[in-house]
Amino acid sequence: MKKVLLILLSTLLCAAFAQDLLIGHTDPGQTGDVEEHIAGDPYYDRVDLENWCSDTPTVDHLLEYDCVFTWNGLPYDDRALLGHNLADYVDQGGAVVILNFCWGYSPWGLSGRIMDDSDYCPLTLVYRCGGRDDQDLGDYDPDHPIMAGVESITGIYYWIYLGVWPDATWIASLTNGYALVGINAWENVVGINMYPGDNRRWSGDGWILLNNAIQYIMGEPGTVAVTSWGRLKAVFE
Repeated sequence: MKKVLLILLSTLLCAAFAQDLLIGHTDPGQTGDVEEHIAGDPYYDRVDLENWCSDTPTVDHLLEYDCVFTWNGLPYDDRALLGHNLADYVDQGGAVVILNFCWGYSPWGLSGRIMDDSDYCPLTLVYRCGGRDDQDLGDYDPDHPIMAGVESITGIYYWIYLGVWPDATWIASLTNGYALVGINAWENVVGINMYPGDNRRWSGDGWILLNNAIQYIMGEPGTVAVTSWGRLKAVFE
């Protein structure tokens, strides 16, 4: 009976903690490394990639996933509508990771409530332009789970002059002092001042950082899911 209950609990937990990720981008031809290092991570149960150059997902479509990871290399189909839909998605329990070049210093950026309302995207423009020189991982909070295993990221060539909203939490900076990582007060939107496409140039622990961010906000902040057989077994012993 104990073993039957253990198997049943394991099955229920696997279903309860299913992790489905939607990667929405406007960077066709530049997604190979994202597919390998993020979509290929066994943590995720389902990962879909979508090109949003000519299509804007509905809120209902976004709600099929536990987290949305987005960046742009070309303009979004409708950047304002997408931003409103992402905010509505967050309001209904979703989580979003936002990367370069989403900050709207050009018409290519993301807009709408997800970017305009400080309750959502934790990073905000300081100057309306982007940097074009190598920066590294600077100061960071080593105790934050998003930085677990992240010790060095070098050669971040594509970055933007960003700060952190007062109500959000700073997690990491570039070596020039501008924000690299922040999370909003509700811990369901992460901003990362880094470009993940194949032309990114950076090296080091960037993929660890990106997966940490996705996986942290996929779960309930401050909790760890009991999923391994050993930990489940310990509950019954």
